[in-house]
Amino acid sequence: MREKLTLGIYMAGLIILAVITTLSYNGSEDMSEIENPTESYISFFNYAKDKVIDVHITLPQESWINMLVTAHTRQFYGINAEIDGTAFNSVGFRIMGNLFSSNPQSQTRYSFKIQFNRYINGNSFYGIDELNLRNQFGDPSFMREYLMLEAMRESGMAVPLAMYVNLYINGQLQGLYLAVEAIDNSFLTRNFGDALGNLYRGENHATMLTDMHSEAFSHKKGDDIEQTELAYLIKVLNNLQFGKGEIESVLDVDSVLRYIAANTVFGNYGSYLGRNAQDYYLYRNPYTGIFTIFPHDVKTAFGAYRHDYGRSTDIPVTRPLLDSTFTDRPLVGKLLAVDEYRDKYTEYVNEFIGYLKNVESRIGELDEILSPYVEADPTKFYTTEHYKANINGTGNMSILTYARKRLEFLERQ
Repeated sequence: MREKLTLGIYMAGLIILAVITTLSYNGSEDMSEIENPTESYISFFNYAKDKVIDVHITLPQESWINMLVTAHTRQFYGINAEIDGTAFNSVGFRIMGNLFSSNPQSQTRYSFKIQFNRYINGNSFYGIDELNLRNQFGDPSFMREYLMLEAMRESGMAVPLAMYVNLYINGQLQGLYLAVEAIDNSFLTRNFGDALGNLYRGENHATMLTDMHSEAFSHKKGDDIEQTELAYLIKVLNNLQFGKGEIESVLDVDSVLRYIAANTVFGNYGSYLGRNAQDYYLYRNPYTGIFTIFPHDVKTAFGAYRHDYGRSTDIPVTRPLLDSTFTDRPLVGKLLAVDEYRDKYTEYVNEFIGYLKNVESRIGELDEILSPYVEADPTKFYTTEHYKANINGTGNMSILTYARKRLEFLERQ
């Protein structure tokens, strides 16, 4: 009862706040009839599709310099933000992600987090709690994560929303970034109707084997600090012998089958399917007791995983793993051993192959939109020539070459 009351108060607060912010929005008429926070920010992301949105960050210059000098601390600073012409005052801003000290641009070209409710409780971006601004390190095409998130969202998966932004800090152009919805209360409420359950992130070698390292998962939300609920799921999974067993009483199997299919088709092996079994979340709905899987990020899609070297273009869907085995990955091995699940997985594979068939034209559409912003980007990790080569080139890192080779292989299966 207390959890339901808390959820009701939380949702009521967000609705009131979303109405206030929506009334002040001056960007698109599509936002004018929004009635709740989830619809509000979904509508904004829909409005931002196939656009590049200006984001202006303003903070004292000494704070900006100090943020860069002490980047490793990931300290929050108070800023004012303007997104597509709408002001959001007194929000939190910090550096996030890995710090690539060996790269010259790493001293300024960081990824950033904007936390709208850091200093003012209930403050939000049309109902969203946090945005992650990703610097596109490792992706000269600027498209890998965006394309895969788009495909997964269209299939009905619980994945973050994303849009392209041109980031300015204190009036200076920082460059083209991908703004991605953070995995936080607003994401959980949008996808599951609540944010009261336990959220776990697979950090490194999160194999879901019973003897995996105790720090393979980090507990992000909820009261299961000792991870006993997660341990029970892992126990049920590993006890499967022949058939379904009790797995559907604790796991949204459909979400796993879609997850495996998407990562397989799009060659995203910085995931559960790769060497390190990493970068994914498990969320347990407190009312149903069911776990759902969804990605943390998919930046290694289209063969960008550092251990890939183009090998994943030829990975068969019947064995969708890179540098691992069915025994090492029970979430794949145990589920795909069930005929019904394997058949459903094959359906999802074919669905994503359908998206892959159209990805060349989609890349062309995005290129027309992004090309001038990439060229003007003063801090990008790669030259404009690198960008163009990654779109149209024939090398291993070319997103278009990878997509063509992957599709050709899959259609032969």
